[in-house]
Amino acid sequence: MADGETVRGRYHRRETLVSGRFAVIVNDTDGEFSLVPWRPEVERARGREIGVTMRGKAIEWQMALDRGPTID
Repeated sequence: MADGETVRGRYHRRETLVSGRFAVIVNDTDGEFSLVPWRPEVERARGREIGVTMRGKAIEWQMALDRGPTID
């Protein structure tokens, strides 16, 4: 991820690699995935839509609430 870049998708699972723990974020529209540094708070968002933005060395998480159907 580049500084200021945002990744959006569903938090699928946690992966442990030699370099640390990562959250697997899957984009539902194209099936691509991103690995971002994992934090324990993210576990509550498993299966939900989230956004992750890189700001320097900090990572900002945006966790959306699941909503029911809407009427337009």
